[in-house]
Amino acid sequence: MKGYVINSKPAVKGLKDVIKCSDSISEPRDPKGSEVQIEVFCGGIAIDEIHCAEESFLGGLPTLPRTVTPERPAVPGVEAVGKVIKIGPKAKKDIKIGDIVHGVTAVFYNREGGWAERVNLSQFISKLPESITYEEGIASGMSGLVATSAYQAIKYSLTDVTDPHVLVVGATGSIGTLILNILRHVKCRATAVCSGKNESFARSHGATNVFDYTKGSFLQQFTESGEPLFDAVIDCIGGKEVEIDGYKVLKKKGAFLTLAGDVKYIGDERMSTFVMAKNFVKWGAKFAFSKLTSQSWAIANPTESTVEECSTFRAEGVFKPHINKVIPFGDMDAVTGAIELVSSHRTTGKVVLKFPAYPENSS
Repeated sequence: MKGYVINSKPAVKGLKDVIKCSDSISEPRDPKGSEVQIEVFCGGIAIDEIHCAEESFLGGLPTLPRTVTPERPAVPGVEAVGKVIKIGPKAKKDIKIGDIVHGVTAVFYNREGGWAERVNLSQFISKLPESITYEEGIASGMSGLVATSAYQAIKYSLTDVTDPHVLVVGATGSIGTLILNILRHVKCRATAVCSGKNESFARSHGATNVFDYTKGSFLQQFTESGEPLFDAVIDCIGGKEVEIDGYKVLKKKGAFLTLAGDVKYIGDERMSTFVMAKNFVKWGAKFAFSKLTSQSWAIANPTESTVEECSTFRAEGVFKPHINKVIPFGDMDAVTGAIELVSSHRTTGKVVLKFPAYPENSS
């Protein structure tokens, strides 16, 4: 079986140095429980997939198997789009052989990731509508689930509000773009925080105003703008400064939603088990405490219940995912370059990987 492998555990920022293309990967086992096995058409290079392959996800959760060697390599990738070829005994009843689906692989201690010709999907499995391409399916896959869960967490603060207004920090990445799409769909004004060069891009996806972070903090620009306070703030990058300033621009009964907590670009370095545990406890305490205050705090957390609304957004054409580039199978220069680009946190939209089974007449 063909795909991409790592023959050793990479250092943080080191995936590009160890990723290889292989044509001798072991076939995946038969699907168990609710899993389905697919012939992969598309995968994606996202920052969380890189962090999982470098075992720095959320600071260092155990995403790789205990041993990774040339004899027992690991396949990176946590999501894929493709055709169902086998079904587990407890799979969703609406999933049939031959269906085109998106789904997520096992995340922890996983040797069989999505960057290969065939893979078992274990969660968040949904059929793709015929109205979208496979590239759009992967670009609105996990990113769409996270964007949808972010909206679900803040939408109560937009209820019964005249002219609701949301601040989106980090608005032009693969998730931020889809958040803008959702806010446009629900007729909510959105101010995007991004670089000035991406202003037109952000506006094309739903932003009604832009704060250019290269010209100062969003707090400074908000103060100078004279705008009223926001009903919600969605933070796509993390960091203490974003959270502190976010609360300063938030209405008394507003909602603060983060994708990464108060650690900026979490996963860009490994943390000790103690520090990770401390973060999880802190996030839980913040969430619980916010229930006692007028301003809420939450961290995006897609669940299986998120899948239905995400699938609706996809089917109704709400998502307009931006495809940054599509990489044909085996182009290692493009793969390593894309890993480096995505790791820089300076890319817009989604980088897509094609696999040999991709039907070339689908785009």
